Amino acid sequence: MKLTFNTGNFALDIEGEVNEETQDKLLQNGMTYVTQREVATGVYLDVAGEDVEGKDGKTSRRLPKDFERSSVEYSEDTAAKFRESAEEKLSKFGKFTVSVSKYEGAEASSPMKRATNLVDSFLGTELEAAYRGILGLPKGSREELIEAANKRGLGVQPPKGK
Repeated sequence: MKLTFNTGNFALDIEGEVNEETQDKLLQNGMTYVTQREVATGVYLDVAGEDVEGKDGKTSRRLPKDFERSSVEYSEDTAAKFRESAEEKLSKFGKFTVSVSKYEGAEASSPMKRATNLVDSFLGTELEAAYRGILGLPKGSREELIEAANKRGLGVQPPKGK
């Protein structure tokens, strides 16, 4: 196996053999990377993209401004479009069958949920006054603090399993 990997100011040329114990992990991680980088965006363009005409008169597909993946609501129709598009995008890597189901974790990682987690993490602690100052709400209610944190894009990811 040969690989060139760039990180910061360094280019690593890597050559070697993958041992049997880690082949599955390497394949899983590689497939995850490919799906995240080369498949998912194309799928979202197919499902939620908009046709936009450029200055040259050509039409291209783009995601709406401030698009968030969690904004695409799950439905059977959308799931079918996801499946079809993902299988088509993956076809250049081999023959794959994709099944689609609703992911319940998307809500937990939404911006509003992260803002809620942030506020709940400091209320009643020695950090509360500082966070209230940052949010500009020294006397605001929990709901007002959450809204302010969300508007500023502040929040924390919930721990896994919560």
